[in-house]
Amino acid sequence: MSTVDFCSRRFQEVHLLQRLNQKSFPEI
Repeated sequence: MSTVDFCSRRFQEVHLLQRLNQKSFPEI
């Protein structure tokens, strides 16, 4: 697996986590 693929996957995971956090904690 290339570094670019790894970075893109990590970015997507973080983005999804941020969206979930926003849904769980709208005040943040």
